[in-house]
Amino acid sequence: YDFSPDSATTGDPVTENGLGYLMRNAQWMIQEIGVDGYRIDAQKHMPQWVMNYLDRAVYRANPRLNIDGSVRHVFSFGEVYDGNKGLLQSYVRKDINPNDIGRIGGNRDVLDFPLYWAMSANLTSNGLQNDWRNVVGASQDTQDDGFGHNGSQAVSFVEAHDSGLAAPALSNVGYAFTLMRPGNTVVYFNAKEFGNNREFPRDGRGDALGGLYGDRITKLVSLRNTHGRGNYIQRSLEKEFLIYEREKSALVVLSNRLDGGYDSRTVQTSFAPGTPLIELTGNA
Repeated sequence: YDFSPDSATTGDPVTENGLGYLMRNAQWMIQEIGVDGYRIDAQKHMPQWVMNYLDRAVYRANPRLNIDGSVRHVFSFGEVYDGNKGLLQSYVRKDINPNDIGRIGGNRDVLDFPLYWAMSANLTSNGLQNDWRNVVGASQDTQDDGFGHNGSQAVSFVEAHDSGLAAPALSNVGYAFTLMRPGNTVVYFNAKEFGNNREFPRDGRGDALGGLYGDRITKLVSLRNTHGRGNYIQRSLEKEFLIYEREKSALVVLSNRLDGGYDSRTVQTSFAPGTPLIELTGNA
């Protein structure tokens, strides 16, 4: 039953096991603390059936509704440290049916490790090694419907807190790529609640919140909010250049080169003829 701060200590006590206590705690975090979802750590080391109880605990439990008044379903994503897309897919559950509210469903996803490792190997400090063609089709997003950039699943990331998940050398390019794609993505920030000079958790983006360390990430997040809409349309793919359009909203032009110089490309877009496009990052 839903929690009520007006009668939190009423009711009859019942015997429950550890799993039941965790379910009740998950629901309490949603309804009383106000969290909107969970990052599930080391999910690869949990029995798969355990997650069904998380789904049951949080199903239709969020009292904060969408703007249109519909239920805002709790969203969770797991850290499944593996590059096997088939294995990762087995941890994804998105089967909530709004027309059958009596049937419990899940709204769970996974971190996009295949895409992370592709970026890590192709956004390096060695421009001769880097190849966008190894990155574009790497996402876990391809596994549900064949479309790798429609945002239907997978949570992309450029770096994380573990020592083996450092950002690639061209991390700014990686963040521009992930933040402007459709779908969910995260920016890692270490708030140093455990102090400095630690190997774990490793440092993240100091500019994730702007301020002293710069505004690159906050600018990209802002551009995602204002121009990250419309379908993903790939306009040009080469070893050194990737150009994609968010249909009629933005043109994203990315290079994995490290040298100076000038290159030009002519690409088709969905914008009306004569529409001026304004460079917004300050990097062109």
